[in-house]
Amino acid sequence: MMFSAYGSVATIFLIFFNVPYRKFLSKKLWEFAFLIIEFCKWLLYFGFIKNLELM
Repeated sequence: MMFSAYGSVATIFLIFFNVPYRKFLSKKLWEFAFLIIEFCKWLLYFGFIKNLELM
């Protein structure tokens, strides 16, 4: 089975050369990171995580 490289090329083009899409993707990644951080805070607050060691 052969795979086309078109999808990879299109993705690279969208991320690196299309500024509005890059801004949109960056915003979505920041929102996702914020949700993960808030979820971890919630787990700590309610005691689901007892001992958190940061490196």
